[in-house]
Order: sequence, then C-alpha cells, then structure tokens
Amino acid sequence: MAIFPVQFITADIPDYSHTNQAIDACNAGIRWIQYRTKNTPHKEWVQQAKQIREITAKHQCVFIVNDNPQVAIESNADGVHVGKHDVDLAQTRQLLRDKIVGYSCNTIADLVFAQHHQADYAGIGPYRYTSTKHDLNPLLGQEGLMQVVAEYSESKLSVPIVAIGGIDFNDIDTLLEIGIRQVAVSSCIIRALRSNQFEHIQRMIHSFEKFKSLC
Repeated sequence: MAIFPVQFITADIPDYSHTNQAIDACNAGIRWIQYRTKNTPHKEWVQQAKQIREITAKHQCVFIVNDNPQVAIESNADGVHVGKHDVDLAQTRQLLRDKIVGYSCNTIADLVFAQHHQADYAGIGPYRYTSTKHDLNPLLGQEGLMQVVAEYSESKLSVPIVAIGGIDFNDIDTLLEIGIRQVAVSSCIIRALRSNQFEHIQRMIHSFEKFKSLC
C-alpha cells in the first residue's frame, strides 16, 4: 500500500472547523487526512466525517477516521487509526476488512504487535510533546526514535512506519537522516494553513517525495 509521505491530522479548533481544515489541506497538496476529534457526539461525528469524505473524494485524498471504526464505516472513510487504549486492533482489522487500519506504536514490541495483527501502517511516537493529543505515550525524542527505527530494521519488520507527535517543518532533515519516510502532522500544518503559507507544506511533501525517489 502506497502511503502519502505527509499525513495531516485535523484538530478541534473553535473558529476553524474540521471541514475547513480539510478543504485547505487538500488545496495545499495534502493527499492523506486523518479526522481526529474528541468528546464529539456520535451523530455529529458521523456528519462531519461524511462532509470530509466528500471533500477528500474530490481531491483523491485518502481519508482516515481516528479512534472510531464505526464512524469510519458509516462515513465510508478509507480506514481508521487506533491506539493501544482505544479499541482492540484484531477486532478492528476484522471489522474494517480490506480498509486501511493504522495503529499507534511507542516501542519495537508495539511494532511487532502491529504487524502480527495486520496493521497497514504504524504511527511511531510521540517524537516530542504535542498539545493536540491527550494521554501521550512516553516521549521518544530524537534518540528514542533512532533506537526504535534501528530495532525495526534489525527485526526485518515490513509494516510501514509513520513518525508522529509534535513534528515541525524544521525536523525534516533530522527525520530523513534517522530513516523516517512518512510523517503525520497536525499543529504546524494548521498554523501554515491559517496563515496561507502553503509553500511550507508543499516543501515538506516535496522533501520526503524527493528522498523516496532517490532510494
């Protein structure tokens, strides 16, 4: 499965709706959006997800729902991303069938678990602290991420890994050196979208795409 190098994760922002975030992200060149909301009633959750599904479909953009497989199914999303404390990965895989299932990981053991239960990709992090995510796993930082990536390579795992957690535009070179080829980002993309600085997002996408083309 081809994974777009920069995944955008939406956030609950009072004056910047998830749908507007999705519209702007697609216009900026993002082709993978994860809809993440907290404490939203199910009916509203599904309604917003359906709106984002329409937006992403127009741009041939992959659409993932965070945490809730049922919302993913009801909105006809491309898949779901779940964490260790959200829902059971094996049950999610069975429920979603051939749709995309992503899984949040923090250790090499988590990555082994993700591959064993047929996750399509693993989000590894958090790289650093982020205010957009509650109940964070232990922070990895540069050294921790390097160690997990090294263990991943030694273990000959094949589940694609996506770095996540507090990643900013100036982290690109460091992450590429570590061996990261995909990232999931929220805050810095939102800042760029709100200030109409789409070029920062496009530069990030180009950096990862260019590196992959050289491999």
